[in-house]
Amino acid sequence: MVDALLAVQTAQPAQVVSMLTAAVRIDFARARPRLQSAVDDAAAAVRGGAVRVLAQYCGLESKDQLLELAAKAGDETERTLILRGYWRVLDLANGKPAEARLDMVRAGLAAAKSEESRKSGVAALAGIPLKSALECAQQAWADETVKPEAELAIYAIASSLFFAEREAAAAALASLADSAADEGLRAKASALSSSLTQHADYIVPWLVTKPYRQEGKEAQALFDIAFAPELAGGGDIEWVLQPGPTDLSSFWQVDLSSVVGGDHCVVYLKTQVFSEKGGPATLEIGSDDGIKLWVNGALVHANNAVRGFTPGQDKAAADLEPGWNTFLAKVTQHTAGCALAVRLPGQTFRVEPK
Repeated sequence: MVDALLAVQTAQPAQVVSMLTAAVRIDFARARPRLQSAVDDAAAAVRGGAVRVLAQYCGLESKDQLLELAAKAGDETERTLILRGYWRVLDLANGKPAEARLDMVRAGLAAAKSEESRKSGVAALAGIPLKSALECAQQAWADETVKPEAELAIYAIASSLFFAEREAAAAALASLADSAADEGLRAKASALSSSLTQHADYIVPWLVTKPYRQEGKEAQALFDIAFAPELAGGGDIEWVLQPGPTDLSSFWQVDLSSVVGGDHCVVYLKTQVFSEKGGPATLEIGSDDGIKLWVNGALVHANNAVRGFTPGQDKAAADLEPGWNTFLAKVTQHTAGCALAVRLPGQTFRVEPK
C-alpha cells in the first residue's frame, strides 16, 4: 500500500501532499525518504505541504531541519509557513527541561522575521518558568508588534516564579501593573503585586511528604506519634515541592488538601530559611488542623488542635542562626481542609526548599 502511494505520479501538489500524508500515516519509516525529497521540491505548494507533514509526523526530531529550512527559505511567506511547523513541534517539548525549551524558542525567534512568527515565539515563552525566559519576554515587550504576547508571557512567567525568583517576579508584576496596555492584565498584575508585597514575610515555599496514617487512629492521636521525618535516619523519605496555589494571591498559604487525600493523617513540611542577622524571632502560625514546628531541630511550638485555618492563630519564639536555618513542620488532618502558613515578621530572610 505504501509503495503504491509513493509510486503515484501527479502534477497536482495537493494530491502529492495527500499521498505523502497517507503513506506517512501507514508506514513512517518507508515513507520518510520521499517526504524528505518533497521538502526540497521545486513546487512551493509541495514544499509547504511536506513541511506540514514533517512537523506533524516527524515530531521533535524535526526541529533542527525546520530551522535549516527556514534559514534558506525563498521568501518570507515560505519562512513563516516553515516556522508554523516549528512552533507546532515546540509543543511536543513540554516534557523537556525548561532550559532546553527556552533554547528552542530563542532559536526560533532568531529565525523569525514576520510578525506572525515573532508573535508565536514570544507567546511560547509563557510556558517556560525561568528568570531568563522572563528577561527574554521583557526585552520583547519593547516591540510594539508583539507587545500583547509579551505582556501575557511576562504575567505567566512571573506568576510561576513566585517561589523560585520572588524579587524578579515582583518587579515584573509591578511593571505590568503600571504599564500593561491591557486594562484587565494591569488589574490582575496589580492584585498579585500587592499580595507579594503584603505577604513578603511569609515562609514559602516548602517541600512536603506523603500523608502518614495508622489504622484506627484519628488525627489527634497521631499528633505525638513520631513518623520517619521526625526521626534521625528516618529512612528514604520522598519530599516534593508544595502544590501551587489555585488562587495566585494566596501563594503565602500552603494548601495541603490535595496532599492529604482524605481524613485523619499527618503530613510533614520542610524548608530552609536564610536569616541575614539571626537572633530571636517571633513566628506567627496558622494551621488546619494541629501543628508542630521545629527550628534547627528544636521544637518551638505544638498545638494539637482541631480547627479551621486563620493566619496568625498561634505565636511561637525561635532563635535563628545567622545563615541557613532548617524549618520542619508537622500538620495534622482531621476532616475537611488542611493548610499551613508561617510568618516571620521583622526579619530579612530568603527561602530555599531543600
